[in-house]
Amino acid sequence: MLEIDFSYPVQKRKIHRVNAYPEIQLVSLIVIATKLAHPFDDILRVPESYSDPTAVKIDWGKWMKATTSESPEGFVKGEEIRAQDSDVWNMNADKLDDYMDWYQNTWIDDRNPKISEQILQLFPLDDVPRETAREDIESERRLASLKNVQRSLLWQNPQPISEDEDSEQFRRAGELYKRYRTEEELPKQAKAFFDLAGKPRGLEYL
Repeated sequence: MLEIDFSYPVQKRKIHRVNAYPEIQLVSLIVIATKLAHPFDDILRVPESYSDPTAVKIDWGKWMKATTSESPEGFVKGEEIRAQDSDVWNMNADKLDDYMDWYQNTWIDDRNPKISEQILQLFPLDDVPRETAREDIESERRLASLKNVQRSLLWQNPQPISEDEDSEQFRRAGELYKRYRTEEELPKQAKAFFDLAGKPRGLEYL
C-alpha cells in the first residue's frame, strides 16, 4: 500500500538521508502506527468493533514500568560501541567486563597481531566467554518484559457507528490527537517510547 520495499538504494550514487535505511523506515512505520492506535493521553476513544486495532489499549504507565525496570547490570548487546571515554567512570564491574570483552572480540586479532609479541606476552588475554549464555539471559529478560506488557493491555468495549450517533457522544480513533511540536512538550511516556525506538538505531527521537 505504501510501496516501500525496505531495501537500501545501492544503485543511486548519492549521499542518502537517514530515512534511506530499511531499519529506519520499518521502525518509523511502527512508531506512526503505535501513535495512531495508542496515543499518549488519557482520552477515551471507543472502537467500532473488536477487530478495530484500538480495541486493545496500551497502559503506558505499566508499559514504562515493564520496559525500564530490571535493566541488566551489564551492557545490552550493541550498546558498547556508543560508549565514550567519560562513561568509564560510571561503569559498574559488569559493564567494564562486557566492554573489555567486546573490545577484545572486535579490535584484537590474534592471527595477525600489530603489537610486538613480547609486549603481548606481558599482558596475556583470557579467552572471551561465549555469547550464548549472555544472549540467553537477555532474551529471557526481554520475553518477561513482553509478557508483562501483554498482561497489562486493556480491552475496550466496542460501540458500532449508528446513523443517529451524536458526534460528541463517543470519541473515535483519530480524534483529539495532541500535536507535540518540541521535545519539551512530550509526556514522559512518549519520551520513553521514542527513546526505546530510536536509540538502538542511532537516533535520538523518531
